[in-house]
Amino acid sequence: MTATDVLYRDATPDDCDALSALMRETFCATFAHLYRPADLAAFLEASYTPAQQYAEIIDTETETCLAIRDGALVGYAQIGPFKLPYDAGPAHALELYRLYVREDVKGKGVAATLMDWAMTRMRERAAVDAYLGVWSENARAQKFYARYGFDKVGEYQFPVGDALDDEFILRASLGM
Repeated sequence: MTATDVLYRDATPDDCDALSALMRETFCATFAHLYRPADLAAFLEASYTPAQQYAEIIDTETETCLAIRDGALVGYAQIGPFKLPYDAGPAHALELYRLYVREDVKGKGVAATLMDWAMTRMRERAAVDAYLGVWSENARAQKFYARYGFDKVGEYQFPVGDALDDEFILRASLGM
């Protein structure tokens, strides 16, 4: 696979079913081993349904970029208004809500291209800072985000069903 094998585009309402399926697949591939089945099922149903994706796609404040190879979704990134439980101060901040790629494209530049898209869009939207939440034990993701200038500024707990994950809040200055 080369970078030219992957098409990147904005999500549309027609993508809701495929995006929901990819979200479930990538979240489960990364985290399913951590949770009881009931907690995982509750989280997936609350967060990754086609109806939820439709609402996010039509929300003019939220943007979702898709990575597509051979007609199938292989990754996505999503940004929008800052919502993490952290005081960002008066500066305009945006948040990277999600960035996931399928296992078979990890390490092949898809995540980097999606991250470049997210950082560019946040700058274009005049954000001063970018924020994201990352699982405290996901060293690979933390290393990836550090390459984009993200540093830990806080902690919070992220609910997955009845489970509470320890998460780090990361911030990067966008140089605005």
